[in-house]
Amino acid sequence: MVVDQRSFLLLGSGVVHVLRPGEHLTHPVGGYVTDDGYRPFDFGTYRLTWSGETATLELWGDPNMPVSPAHQRLPCS
Repeated sequence: MVVDQRSFLLLGSGVVHVLRPGEHLTHPVGGYVTDDGYRPFDFGTYRLTWSGETATLELWGDPNMPVSPAHQRLPCS
């Protein structure tokens, strides 16, 4: 998994990519938006678990900096 996080003024966002075996380019499989430019991967407020070729990504901030969506199933095949 590769995450591209961005923040600008009072908004943050991210795109989650997967790099499939044998390929050189990533493919976007999910994304999120945050308040106040919050970057959940920088602050370690995420959990990634695997079940076969599907990942479950959980993201959280705090009441003043929510992350949406907070729960995603990402196909990685």
